[in-house]
Amino acid sequence: MARSAKRQNGVAAQGPAVAYIRVSSKEQAEGFSLDAQQKLLREYAAVNGLTISREFTDVETAKQAGRAAFNEMLAFLKRSACRVILVEKTDRLYRNIKDWVTLEELDLEVHLVKEGGILTRDSKSHEKLVHGFKVLMAKNYIDNLSEEVQKGMTEKAEQGHWPSWAPIGYRNNPDTHRIEPNPDEAPIIRKLFEEAIEGKTLVALSEAAHQRGLRSRRAGSPIAREGITRLIKNSIYWGPFLWNGILYQGAHEPLVTKEIFDAANATRSSRAKPRRTKNSFAFAGMVTCSCGKRLVGQIAKRRYIYYACSARCGTSAIKEKDLSAMFLEHLKAIRISEATAELILTGIKEFESKRRTEHAEQVRKLHARQVEIQRKVDAAYDDKLAGKITDEYWLQRSNQWQLDLATANAAIRELENATFDSFATGRTILELSQRAADLYVKQTWTEQARLIGLTHTNSRWDGATLTPAYRKPFDLLAEGLQGVTGGPDGVFTQTFALWIQQPYAVNRRISISAPLVTACSARTSTCSLMI
Repeated sequence: MARSAKRQNGVAAQGPAVAYIRVSSKEQAEGFSLDAQQKLLREYAAVNGLTISREFTDVETAKQAGRAAFNEMLAFLKRSACRVILVEKTDRLYRNIKDWVTLEELDLEVHLVKEGGILTRDSKSHEKLVHGFKVLMAKNYIDNLSEEVQKGMTEKAEQGHWPSWAPIGYRNNPDTHRIEPNPDEAPIIRKLFEEAIEGKTLVALSEAAHQRGLRSRRAGSPIAREGITRLIKNSIYWGPFLWNGILYQGAHEPLVTKEIFDAANATRSSRAKPRRTKNSFAFAGMVTCSCGKRLVGQIAKRRYIYYACSARCGTSAIKEKDLSAMFLEHLKAIRISEATAELILTGIKEFESKRRTEHAEQVRKLHARQVEIQRKVDAAYDDKLAGKITDEYWLQRSNQWQLDLATANAAIRELENATFDSFATGRTILELSQRAADLYVKQTWTEQARLIGLTHTNSRWDGATLTPAYRKPFDLLAEGLQGVTGGPDGVFTQTFALWIQQPYAVNRRISISAPLVTACSARTSTCSLMI
């Protein structure tokens, strides 16, 4: 039954009022319904001659002022003549001292229905004192709840589980209370890291991710450049994560390997600002003049394309068609015979067998290192409890040890997940080296430039001769085999096999070349290499 409220002078309250209803999401789940509060306040208003002008409802647990309905109620009270608030009890209305001060300044009449009290500016001092204690107790409850939440989150982090909302690329599993890869976002994140390694700009990365469906969690808009930078630098994507300034080892499934993470960040830190030119030239940026400057494209008589030194040092320019012909000769230099290719692949098979044994030994050593690091952590923690070392020193060393443990974990994971596919990759590279020249002559200059970008880094022009600079392992094919008689030796085979196991040194560039190879295949049946 709703109570009858009276002012200090004994006159029943009358006139317009607003009702404020708040329940936490947890309470709502446990059956503490908003409807119960609403019913209580409406009955109270009817008994006391009050007319509820507006009802404001919050379903939140936020500690800070800024609850949506609470703020909306304040705005309404500031612009209206209504000066009465109906609320169930003190801790429903106030979440912190700021809320209390804000309402005090509005000179309101607050009806605490369940507590049977009415607070106004004219209330007696002891009533205000008691009410103040209740506000402080409500705040203390919230503070204590916050401390318990933080304690639980820290404990969760110590167990290796991300304790908050999942970062982009992951999602919160409501059953396990753990994060797991988001099937829609995770592939986009992996692709983003790959393109970062390729050297794409932040703007290009943001646009590409947005086109694939990646959105900002808050606004649903494209992720800004700053957000892309934070994402690429966030170690949670390969394992460890920071929580309250402390590094913890992640027990979640990583989206990328540490190698890819490091490569992406190394590329971002070393990437120079791209130069913009009015015209697009196929071989731009691929050749350096003997003076050290780049060759840049120029158009003569609106039809002939030349490449000349950007510093105008006097080195003779070269026509685009002549430059293309010289690159063709470079591709012919990496062509090997079928017999030589088979010898290399046989050697790779033998070497791969040795690598399997080595991997097992590396895993054993890494496990031993983990045990040693953990021993140091335990010993240092005992010293911290005994007061032998400061908290600051403990935090510094602990973060480094956790990073070392995470690095060892990542290395073990990569070794255990190794596919030992050097043979297949080597065969693809050797097939490309055998057919690159044939592909080249059937392509447009733009496609030729893409193929040259796959096999070359930065060739050098002295006005008469173009000296090639091959990417690995094509430099081995062009130079190493020239000094080997009777087929490739063991050193060459091992070097070749080791290099092709680096996924983002060669394999990524080969996968990029797939469209141009496929396009060539579509135009002629004699060009059928598929990468």
